[in-house]
Amino acid sequence: MELTQATTGLHRNKVLVAAFLMATLSVGTATGVQRTVISLYSSELLGEEAQRLYYILVYLPILSFGLLKGTIDLIGGWISDRIGRKTAAVLGSGIYLIGALTLFFGKTLAAVGLANLLIGAGQGMLLAAAMIALSDIGASSEQAFSFGLMESSVYGGYGIGSVLAGYVSQAKGHHEAFWISVSAAALAFSVALLGIRETRALAGFAGERGAGSEMSTLEVYGRCLKSWTLRVAYFLGHIAKFSDTLIWGVFPLYLASLGYTDEHIGWVQGVSTFVWAASMPFTGRISDKLGRKVPSALGLGLKALGIFGVYFGKSFYLDLVSAGMIGLGVGLYYPIMPAISTDVVPSGVKGRAIGLYRSIRDYGYFTGALALGLVTGWGYSYAFLLTIALLGVGAIAIATGVKETRPFWPAYPDVVRHAEKVKEAVEVLKEMFESYRGGDLERAKMLAKRIKELEDAADELRVTIDRSLWLSVLRGQDKADFARLTQRIDRVAAFALGSSRRLLLVEPGEISEELKSTLSEFLDGLSREVELLTEALKLMGEDLEGSLPLIEEVGDLETELDILHQRALSELEGHAERIDVLTLLNLRDLVEFLEYAADVAEDAADVMRVIVFKHSAWSV
Repeated sequence: MELTQATTGLHRNKVLVAAFLMATLSVGTATGVQRTVISLYSSELLGEEAQRLYYILVYLPILSFGLLKGTIDLIGGWISDRIGRKTAAVLGSGIYLIGALTLFFGKTLAAVGLANLLIGAGQGMLLAAAMIALSDIGASSEQAFSFGLMESSVYGGYGIGSVLAGYVSQAKGHHEAFWISVSAAALAFSVALLGIRETRALAGFAGERGAGSEMSTLEVYGRCLKSWTLRVAYFLGHIAKFSDTLIWGVFPLYLASLGYTDEHIGWVQGVSTFVWAASMPFTGRISDKLGRKVPSALGLGLKALGIFGVYFGKSFYLDLVSAGMIGLGVGLYYPIMPAISTDVVPSGVKGRAIGLYRSIRDYGYFTGALALGLVTGWGYSYAFLLTIALLGVGAIAIATGVKETRPFWPAYPDVVRHAEKVKEAVEVLKEMFESYRGGDLERAKMLAKRIKELEDAADELRVTIDRSLWLSVLRGQDKADFARLTQRIDRVAAFALGSSRRLLLVEPGEISEELKSTLSEFLDGLSREVELLTEALKLMGEDLEGSLPLIEEVGDLETELDILHQRALSELEGHAERIDVLTLLNLRDLVEFLEYAADVAEDAADVMRVIVFKHSAWSV
């Protein structure tokens, strides 16, 4: 089956999603081995020399992993956009396999460092391709959930690899655990080569290109980095990997210093990544519904608390609880950071935007290994406290310093239903006018009753929406924005009802065919305007900035309706000499009520535009 935008959705592409997740699970398992044994193995290779840079050398494999992984993330994003997601996945998994073989057969610290350069490059390219592809496959309302699935598979693999490595290294030595890495990497390469298909067509690419694809790579990076919200998201991603370096590199050495066996160390590592992996699909889904900021801030704080617990617990079972806390914290924020980018960037630059995020994020392994390698020489406590402090700064930064790119909107389904009722009322008014114009007054009166029913139903929904808004935890200004939007839309129905009542007060023969034609044309435009407004409102729940073109179209259409309004007033002047004053006033009210309906529809679009601009993080 050819992949197109019509086939977007995780549930429609289960086999393809499963192939990507199997590849990332396998690579995660291969890397998870290192989380238990790499710093212990490096220390074993280095010996017990008391050197100033001893810990930097111990963390050298992690440092080299982060250095090349961060660089390759950029290339992986570029290859994914320009050549294809499958090509990047196959290249990445192949490079990873070469690195895993080098890690096993090279038995010096230099060989381990080289192997991790290759492993970092391969994992960076594969995971960038998988993240972009799953973003293509998932609908706009599934972005954080799709990232949660991918990261869950990766870090589920980390947990499996960590635990298996603990048992193997305890029984046969640290080096023998790398057989697990070689086997898992070979599986990842096979799946990428045989089971993965290209997904760019799902992202809205026309031929080989999509919206924004004409932008140069430097321009894409420049626009991303101009956004304060995206810069903070990138910084937090970097801190996430910095803190993961502590877990990857320092935890095994610290726990070993307390007398923990390799099996115990493997379980502490495994529990954190298992909880991390298990929670991400759910936390991603929560974020898609409730917003990005609150779960991220809670997650960063919870991870800091868990790291604090591991350092001060000094008990295997307490450390398992703290490890679970770390995993839950990571699960809360980890799938959200890349979703902030995909919330706002056009489809044609998505790969490069995600590549930039992943690059800055994964350089955290480099800076983390460097900084923690230096401070660990002064004592483990310095490494732990530095990491906890950075996580605390990150939690405060996202809670107070960024825009909510997916705002929580209480009673949003009711808001859409309310707009649908108003839209139907305008459509019935249009139908009523055509019946009136054709002389079928009985049908016109019946349709007028239907407009009243729809206006009453819209009023009931508005009361429900207002109650939900004012009882919610939203900030006062956000409550006011959403309430004002519902009120503007509601007034469209009120003016439609007023128009229907004025129309029935005038005999059809008292209106010229010229004015009837103008009013019919106006109602066509008003119906289209309210339809665009409703579609924009629906789109705001999935793709906030994607609704802007529809919002702008509402404004353009209202300008055309202003011209029709002036024409109707001019034609109305010709009726003054042949109809009575009361009929003339009713006709004037009819024309004005229709114009008011168009005006408040445009006012509603203006409120929607304000909401988009308040929460947008990409230059629009």
